[in-house]
Formats: sequence, structure tokens, C-alpha cells
Amino acid sequence: MKSFNLRVEEKETFGLLGPNGAGKTTLISMLTGMVTPNYGNAWIGGFDIQTNVSNAQLQMGVCPQFDLLWPQLTVEEHLRFYARLKGIPSS
Repeated sequence: MKSFNLRVEEKETFGLLGPNGAGKTTLISMLTGMVTPNYGNAWIGGFDIQTNVSNAQLQMGVCPQFDLLWPQLTVEEHLRFYARLKGIPSS
């Protein structure tokens, strides 16, 4: 069993680097609430990711390496979302 311990102070920025298979994507997926941890826990801004993930999400920003697709969004919603991120006018 592997573990990960990290404390990031308020207003600090951090990045995860490591080889393929190191667990970077899994860790970020758990911290952002996309995946439920099998064991352990984390607190973001004092909010427990297992019991108060909505408030934890408001405390962070995530910049993925690649554009993601969410099953909850339609094709049009994805296009609008990424167009806004890339600064493409709505017209």
C-alpha cells in the first residue's frame, strides 16, 4: 500500500510530476471528487473531500494536461465550455 502526504499553504501553487503509472491522475481525480478514494482522506481548505467535496472544489483550480470529456455534458456543451476556455467569442 502506498501513501501520499502533502501540505500546501494557502495561496500556494503546486504541480505533480512523475513517471507514467505513478498515480498522478488518480490522486488529482480523488482530490477533485471525480473518483472516490478506497481508503484515506484529504482536506482542502479545511473541507473533507469525502463529506464536503462541493466546498473543497471551490477552494481549488485544476489545469489538466489534456482537454477532458465529461459524460454529463453534451457535445454542444463541451464545445461551448472549451471555446470559452480558449477565448473563442460566443458568436
